[in-house]
Amino acid sequence: MEAAAPNVLNVWHVTHLRLRADWKLPEHSHADNNEMILVVEGEIETRIRGEILRGPAGSVLVYPRGVPHEERAVGGPLHLLLVVWSERKVTRSLKTWPLISDDGRGRIRQQLEWLHEVSPTEKTTLSSLLHCALVEFARGRHLPADDAISRVRRHIHQNFSQKITLSDLAKRAHQSPYHFARIFHRRTGQPPMRYLRRVRVEAAKTLIITSPLPLRAIASMTGLVDEFHLSRVFRAVTGRPPSHMRQRPLLTLPREVSD
Repeated sequence: MEAAAPNVLNVWHVTHLRLRADWKLPEHSHADNNEMILVVEGEIETRIRGEILRGPAGSVLVYPRGVPHEERAVGGPLHLLLVVWSERKVTRSLKTWPLISDDGRGRIRQQLEWLHEVSPTEKTTLSSLLHCALVEFARGRHLPADDAISRVRRHIHQNFSQKITLSDLAKRAHQSPYHFARIFHRRTGQPPMRYLRRVRVEAAKTLIITSPLPLRAIASMTGLVDEFHLSRVFRAVTGRPPSHMRQRPLLTLPREVSD
């Protein structure tokens, strides 16, 4: 029996798009081409098949050919990495919606950046790189809920100094706030915002013990509004005021030993 021909991916366009905060596209579709969009900075909103999806930085969205959709920037400017391609047949993973994934390990962006650098004449290389990006995209779409929670926890530990809301965290997990909060609580034993508060207090505790910084500066560095907010949250979590930690002598953290 004759083997089936491989599904060759013809990459037509790879580019970085930097768009203004008021950017939007009315409903449109592409008769012959598929699109993959990686959100580098900002947040995009997509309306498609009656669904509204939000894609924060690190999200990847795919629009199959022939599917009408509209897009707009949300809350500020957008930096997107766009790939347009066609193929002999529609990949199975592109036949269902929602087509949104999370590039938590940065692999998709790496593949797309390589695509951006490769010469348009190197068709085989372009097809192979895009195939790898689509495989990683499909894998991310089917991660169990616990993996989504792991991504959110990493985000909290890396960005606790910034303003973070429950809605922000739910979007990053691609879940409704109610569903996300229930799964997060089941996985970690505490609600997501309480988890965030504890991470901030632990960071503040380290700074109080190891630095002479004033509490107002530590509050700003740990995502708390001011010294009074820091004191209230600190006491709620630890049962003691920050001044209790300040009564201890400052600790000197060991320096990294270089080769």
